[in-house]
Amino acid sequence: MENELFTPSINLICRFAADDPSVTPTLKNALAKNAEAQQLVKEIKENQSVNNETQASTTALPAFLREQIRRRRKVLSAQFSPVPTAGQILRIDEIRGPSGLLDWDLPRPLAALLGEPTETADVWYGWMVTSETDYATDWDMLLEPEDEPFDPIAGMIQIWNPVYIYLPSTSRILAELKPARL
Repeated sequence: MENELFTPSINLICRFAADDPSVTPTLKNALAKNAEAQQLVKEIKENQSVNNETQASTTALPAFLREQIRRRRKVLSAQFSPVPTAGQILRIDEIRGPSGLLDWDLPRPLAALLGEPTETADVWYGWMVTSETDYATDWDMLLEPEDEPFDPIAGMIQIWNPVYIYLPSTSRILAELKPARL
C-alpha cells in the first residue's frame, strides 16, 4: 500500500512523457531524477508506435469485472444524502488544503468513512477504507451485502486507521452505511 501511495502514478508519468503543461516544475524535476520513472517514460515512448498498430481485442470481460461494473452502476444510480453524514464513504481523488490543491500526486483514489464532524469546518473524523479485503484482520470491518450499494473500491473499513477528512478533497459518495453498522 505504501508503494502505491508514494510512488508516481502511471497517469502522472504518462502526462510527464507527453510534456503535459499541467505537470508542475517541481514534479518534472522529481521525475527527471527518478530512474524508475525515466525507464517507464522510455517504455511508453517505445510502445506508442506498437499501440497504434494493435487492434482492439474482442475478448469477453471476465465475470469479476462484470460484477464490479454492475456494483459501480448501482452506486452511481443510488440516492445518497447530498449533505455529509456519518456513515458515508467518500472518494478522494485529489489532495486539497485550505489554500487549494496541493502539489501531490495521488496514484489512485482513496476512500474514507465519515464518523463525526470536528470543531473545524469541512473537517471530519473517520477511517480509511480500502478494496483489499484479502488483508483483513480483526481490526477491519468488511462491507457485507446488507451494506449495498457500495463501490468496489470500498470493501473494507480499516478501524485501526483513523483519519481526518477534509471535505473539499472528496468527490463522490461510494456508499452510505446504516447507523446500526456504525
